[in-house]
Amino acid sequence: MSVDLRAFTGEADNVVSLYADLAPQERDMRHSRIRLARLIEEARGRLMERQVDRPQAAALLAPLESFAASDQLIEHREPAVALFAAPDRTEIVALPVAVGDLAVVASHFHIKPLIELFAADMRFYILALSSTSARLFVASRYEVHDKTPPDLPRSVEEVMAETEIDQAAPHTPVARSRSRGPAAVPTSRGFDSPDDLHKIQLVEHLTRLEGVLSKHLAQESAPVLLFAEPQVGGHLRQRGHLRNLVGEMISANPHGLTDEEIHRRSVAVMQPSFDQPVAGLLERIAARLGSGDAAAATKPEEVVAAAHFGRVDAALVAADAALWGTFDPDDGSIAAHGSLIGWDEDLLNLAAVRTIANGGPAYAVPRERPPRGALAAATLRY
Repeated sequence: MSVDLRAFTGEADNVVSLYADLAPQERDMRHSRIRLARLIEEARGRLMERQVDRPQAAALLAPLESFAASDQLIEHREPAVALFAAPDRTEIVALPVAVGDLAVVASHFHIKPLIELFAADMRFYILALSSTSARLFVASRYEVHDKTPPDLPRSVEEVMAETEIDQAAPHTPVARSRSRGPAAVPTSRGFDSPDDLHKIQLVEHLTRLEGVLSKHLAQESAPVLLFAEPQVGGHLRQRGHLRNLVGEMISANPHGLTDEEIHRRSVAVMQPSFDQPVAGLLERIAARLGSGDAAAATKPEEVVAAAHFGRVDAALVAADAALWGTFDPDDGSIAAHGSLIGWDEDLLNLAAVRTIANGGPAYAVPRERPPRGALAAATLRY
């Protein structure tokens, strides 16, 4: 699941953003329909406050009402949904976790919940290996899909099955392959123990596996997390032939685990990678503030104005707080209010939207993470 946040950075006089937590496990969708209907009516009231006439409001909300009444809602299997309506477009985004009900009418889509979920997400591969199975998954923080190449060697037993033993040969024999595939491996004769034979067969299996994966992932830069039986994974890492392997390996047998369990354990290992963009930005902001560098901002009016005029390199905004008010682009000033009134919008959302629109990353984080108790912080281009 991925979302192109830049697609939600346009501006119009009035656009509607709704977020609704659903109960997809329930067969009776009446509660979800009632919840959406309530949010739509809340948005209608906001439109009236912004002096939008009833026919225009009805036209803007009609696609959202259609979704709430349609089979699409019945088929929706995610825990939450985000609905966006503008005069020229309607967007429906399935959300992987509950985010809380919310209705916002403003001149920009309210995308802080999307930013919190997806801005620091990343794609990675999971290579799940044991002596009896091999699978390749492509994953993100919230989803996983089996993308095992059809020609990926699955087990050491495949190598063993290709080996023929010449019982009568007095010298050390060499296995003869039954196929035109890779060269066969030595057979049981000439080895001190079955363990020696198993090791040489394991090496042959890994050689074949690396060949297929190297071709399949040749154009990929996404990291590859190894989730493997200790012996198999240890050999593969020591060989060092597979590109983009993550430093940490999950040393466990994945055979018999569900895709969901493999994904859950993999996401836990990858969490530092998900956190790295925000952690790195916090370090840069702290360094600039500590040295008195003017290319950092923590005052909301500075961050909003800099974002609007394309001066923000990267921004952090509080995900669990709102700063309702208005921004005047003529003089770069803001008028902040304690609660939502009239033509207000969340200025933290505005700062994030304008940062993304101007090509910079923006992250929505818990309120305690921006420095100095700020609701927003940013590094500046100039």
